[in-house]
Amino acid sequence: MYEAPIRPGETWFAARLRRHLGELIRLAVPTVISRFGVLMIAQVDAVMVGHAATAELAYLNIGNAVVINIIVACMGLLLGTLVMTSNAFGAEDYRACGAAWRRSLPMAFGLGLIGLIIAWQGRDLMEILGQTGDLAAGSGAVAHIMGLGVLPVLIFLTTNFFLEGLRRPLPGMVLMLLANLLNVGLNWVFVYGTGPVPPMGAEGAAWATTIVRWALAI
Repeated sequence: MYEAPIRPGETWFAARLRRHLGELIRLAVPTVISRFGVLMIAQVDAVMVGHAATAELAYLNIGNAVVINIIVACMGLLLGTLVMTSNAFGAEDYRACGAAWRRSLPMAFGLGLIGLIIAWQGRDLMEILGQTGDLAAGSGAVAHIMGLGVLPVLIFLTTNFFLEGLRRPLPGMVLMLLANLLNVGLNWVFVYGTGPVPPMGAEGAAWATTIVRWALAI
């Protein structure tokens, strides 16, 4: 096992603490930023749609709540990719690292399709939850559109978990930062309307987020 070199006047414990803290910061900071970026997409959507109309903000928040819960549940099921990859990487079994990722991708596809089917029942779900009239229709339309982005975001998360297991969290962080910038630009076009594109409000934000999620997967 690798031991941190002990500097003059430094104890064995201090050397190990320095090594582990440095490694923790190197791995944790990009991971935290990447996870925070996932939440920021939804926050930016809410802020920009809120400037358009309060009714549109209600459609977005209710419809997005359905899809976010689907994604979070699927993330928990796919988190094993990170565990299996990191265990194999620590054992220097690099073939098993690739096998963990390849096994996880079909699961991500399956969960993505299930999530799509659930999200496409958006209006019915809203009515079951007690929403009626325009609120059920508007939020159901948002869930329907965002359902198209469940599969690609799960593919991205699975691959990102794989890279984090290989101690390479930076690519996921960089992609998520770029995704947030792209989301702001697309929201500006679709939410408020630009040129030939009419203002679409909550549905525009849903399309922007869906496009961003496909870009992350690709």
